[in-house]
Amino acid sequence: AAALTVYLVATDQAAGAAGAAAAHRRNDTVLLACVITRWLNERRARFGLAAVKNLRELGLPCECLEREDEVGGIWYYGRPHSSVYDSTHLISSKRLTEFTDFPMPAEWPPYPSRQQAFEYLRAYARHFGLYESIRFGCTVQGVAPIARPEAPDAPWWEVTLADGQVRRYRGLVIANGHNWDPNWPAFVGRFEGLMLHSCQYKTPDVLRGKRVLVVGAGNSGCDIAVESAQHAAETVHSMRRGYHYLPKFFGGLPADEVGERLLRWRLPLGVRRWIASWSTRIALGRPERYGLPRPDHRLFETHPIINSQLLYYVGHGRIRIKPDVAELCGKDVRFADGTREPFDVIVCATGFRISFPFI
Repeated sequence: AAALTVYLVATDQAAGAAGAAAAHRRNDTVLLACVITRWLNERRARFGLAAVKNLRELGLPCECLEREDEVGGIWYYGRPHSSVYDSTHLISSKRLTEFTDFPMPAEWPPYPSRQQAFEYLRAYARHFGLYESIRFGCTVQGVAPIARPEAPDAPWWEVTLADGQVRRYRGLVIANGHNWDPNWPAFVGRFEGLMLHSCQYKTPDVLRGKRVLVVGAGNSGCDIAVESAQHAAETVHSMRRGYHYLPKFFGGLPADEVGERLLRWRLPLGVRRWIASWSTRIALGRPERYGLPRPDHRLFETHPIINSQLLYYVGHGRIRIKPDVAELCGKDVRFADGTREPFDVIVCATGFRISFPFI
């Protein structure tokens, strides 16, 4: 699961009535908290809404500034800053993704689709009446602390919108996520074919009948390589290092639910690692037996790859594994092992930069 990185920058529940009245005379908007949700990823889309819900339940006035015209973050497929592709499904099960006070429908599959994830967030916002606290179409250009002589350790926050409007708040929560600013690799050379970042990839039409190179072996890279294997003429997957691969299901249960049981039993990390390693080895075998690089780290030291199909397609020859890219050579790509191959499309599944452009 992604780590929680919702930033509570400041709160001040004790500002005096005189300060609020003075701000009102300056035509400022003074609320207790502002929640900025310009771009949201899988978890942050939930956290921004959860922040609004909990502030409201505590009786704290707040408003949420959202650039799009609907909630949902990256799950709002088709919007310019949505990084999901059409076939995206959650890699965490619905029972470990849903809010405890708002479960996902029982009839939904263990791993919901992007459409279902989007509808779930909209339903959550409707159920808890959050729409009335959300201002859509608000692009935040900048935020800055405003010092107050009467409370130097508790500044207010000035938020500037793209339309020039300036609003003032006594607290600021930033829930903008990080899956929106693509991290492009610094390749040597030039490629004459089509190059996409994974956030630009949407449907396999662009891959059909092509020679495709997928660079990057995270969860998105593996998913796109699998989709390419089903549509492209040839698929090559470039990875710099080895990873641990976990199937989505163990014994008919989602893998994370099985892991959750081990946590509830309070088993030490070493024991959980041993159980997961041997279970995976029995179910799938070692990655290097398929020709993938041997992992250079122990299981759970980094996020494992949750994918039940990559090894299948590698084992059937539909995905070939290559090392890191050394140089782009026009229509060809030279790899770190000295080999060189032609490609029509390169998909860079190389992650995202953590950016806060309005700070």
